[in-house]
Amino acid sequence: LDLSFRPAAVGLIADSHSNHAAITACIRRLWNNGVHRLVHLGDVFDSLKYDQLGEMINTLGRHGVATVKGNNDFQLQNLISGGGAPGLPIQEKSAALAFLENLPLKITDQHVCFTHSLPFESIRSLYEPVDNGTTDRAKQVFDQTPYRLVCCGHSHSPVLFRCRGGRITRETIAI
Repeated sequence: LDLSFRPAAVGLIADSHSNHAAITACIRRLWNNGVHRLVHLGDVFDSLKYDQLGEMINTLGRHGVATVKGNNDFQLQNLISGGGAPGLPIQEKSAALAFLENLPLKITDQHVCFTHSLPFESIRSLYEPVDNGTTDRAKQVFDQTPYRLVCCGHSHSPVLFRCRGGRITRETIAI
């Protein structure tokens, strides 16, 4: 990773848990602050609150927000596919299920990884946080992957882990 190269600003959103008003305000704020790309780090939805699925999906699509799957998104996908989510219209269920099934577990851009938690292609990666308050787990991630920058949610305090010259840093992302 060429650190002298400054990529376009990326706005990060995480763990919105079906709060449509908050995600809309966040998107507006990030666009107004000059970001060139928006990424949601998972848990767009809450597995217990699904009354605004359609609005949330439309908002993400309208604003071009790249999104990864979080553990709540996965649980909601399972709930809907199992016939759950009472009160949700059939048409909205099918649109939400299609959206949820197509969410990737991670998005990568060269040596940068956007993920909800661990950057692996497994369900386990949705539940085990990279952030345990130290850089220990991040070191394991960097040792096992080609990534040098991992942006993750899940802990409700978005954190960026960076590996430069073998040194790993844990950086809180300003919200």
